Amino acid sequence: MTQHLSDTDMTENSADPKDLNLLRTAAQGGDPVAQFKLGLVLDGGLGTDADPVEAAEWYGRAAEQGQANAQLNLGVLYYEGRGVARDTALAAEWYRRAAVQGLAEAQSNLGILYSNGEGVRRDPFEAVRLYRAAAERGVDTAQYLLAKAYEDGVGVSTDLSEAARYYTMAAERGHGGAEHALALLYRQGRGVKRDWRAAWRWARIATRNPVVRRYTERRMVRDAAWAVAILALAWLLVRSVILRSR
Repeated sequence: MTQHLSDTDMTENSADPKDLNLLRTAAQGGDPVAQFKLGLVLDGGLGTDADPVEAAEWYGRAAEQGQANAQLNLGVLYYEGRGVARDTALAAEWYRRAAVQGLAEAQSNLGILYSNGEGVRRDPFEAVRLYRAAAERGVDTAQYLLAKAYEDGVGVSTDLSEAARYYTMAAERGHGGAEHALALLYRQGRGVKRDWRAAWRWARIATRNPVVRRYTERRMVRDAAWAVAILALAWLLVRSVILRSR
């Protein structure tokens, strides 16, 4: 699952060459916010060539000074192996430092690592705790994953009403997976009163998301292939019965 990257404190003028020089001067002077912003510029190639190696260096300097957004982004680089050797344990450590400071995206990312057992021992209960903290701060990925945990009963007791509640939160923020899941709950009447109109509305909204659309198209192709196979098998069975009866 995609890890959240912070672009907090980024300014529209950061791509301006003059501002870039000022930013570099401030970063070299030890300002952690300037170091974080310079990391963002280099990470995203804003007004300069992208350089994830140097971005990691500046994120690292800011992160060591306790800049939470830099800690989060350095964790993402370690998780993805961009600009540094991939190291999920270090990713977890930097996420943890940012999460302790209350950065919701870091809490969500760390929860994903606990869910998957990447860089940390798998712990679905800790994952749920982190998802909940991030979900209450409005992170749609955390809301979706917490809803899924409630639906599947992983790390928490199954509660379809809570699943529907958190899917709704994420869906209202435009999370395609949550929109799709909520459509299914309304169609099946699980955790909510069955409502075909709501099911259709959320399903239609979900298909605007390219990831959901590709998943739906693949599923339709697979289901169509199964239907053809079943019809072919049925025809062979009928044909064999007809031949035996002659």
